[in-house]
Amino acid sequence: MIDRRPIAFRSSTIGIWFNILQSLAYLAIVANAFLIAFTSEFLPKILYQYTVNWDLIGYTNFTLAVAPVNTTSRECMYRDFRNPDGTLTVFFWKLLALRLFFVILFEHIVFVLCRLTDAIIDDVPESLSIKIRREKYLAKRALQDSSKLNQIFEENDEERESRSKFTKYFRTSRPKTGAATSNDIRRTH
Repeated sequence: MIDRRPIAFRSSTIGIWFNILQSLAYLAIVANAFLIAFTSEFLPKILYQYTVNWDLIGYTNFTLAVAPVNTTSRECMYRDFRNPDGTLTVFFWKLLALRLFFVILFEHIVFVLCRLTDAIIDDVPESLSIKIRREKYLAKRALQDSSKLNQIFEENDEERESRSKFTKYFRTSRPKTGAATSNDIRRTH
């Protein structure tokens, strides 16, 4: 079996792939917003500064929770915002609300910036746009010139068809020699 390369054709855009890539970009923005909000210490420190202590004194101990009684033989601390009985603290719920607000705010800001850059930056550079317009002009001009040539050729074809079949094969014009014919001599006198 012989495999052939498919016949290529011109396209002005990349088609559905543009929408696919744009959707992936939006998903990446949202994923990055969640990563920043839920894995960094940025938001817990800001909330601690505004609600507990501006200088972040005691922040590390504040972020550690004590393991519930009778779970370990020694006192064990782990990173979480829980009361000694194991329930979530009010600070946790405030932090969760702040994180979700940050995700929404971050992705909206980045979406607006993306839209602004799309609006400000042209899809086609000015130099290329000029070249495209020039090429279209030259193509239109060549088409007009070819239509004029077609008219001339059509007129010549009509003249040829109007002649008899025998005149095609015989010379009907004067010879281009230096010798004068009898008709030339009569005209000059």
